[in-house]
Amino acid sequence: MNEQEMQDRARGLIHALEPVREMPTNKLMTLLTVALKEGLTVDEYAKRAGISATTMSRHLLDLGEIDRTKQPGLGLVEGRTNITNQREKIYGLTPKGRALVTTIVERAKP
Repeated sequence: MNEQEMQDRARGLIHALEPVREMPTNKLMTLLTVALKEGLTVDEYAKRAGISATTMSRHLLDLGEIDRTKQPGLGLVEGRTNITNQREKIYGLTPKGRALVTTIVERAKP
């Protein structure tokens, strides 16, 4: 890749990520991990992201309606009880989360 191509791609990424400029990278990576495959558990997302289940759990809480400190969360993901194992939750995007990911993806198109 030459320098011009690298600059063009960097500009494209900056443009695509503008809507999440204030979001910490670790939360963005969690949001995108959920977007890639909804309906998984904390443990499954942790494995996919290469982080501990404890860390993934904190990220998912922060992206949910109420964060881990009992403050309003970002409302981008939601956890539902897993019908096959009621001790687990499975996660997916909320409509707000889906709209945000759609915006990022649309802005990333050349």
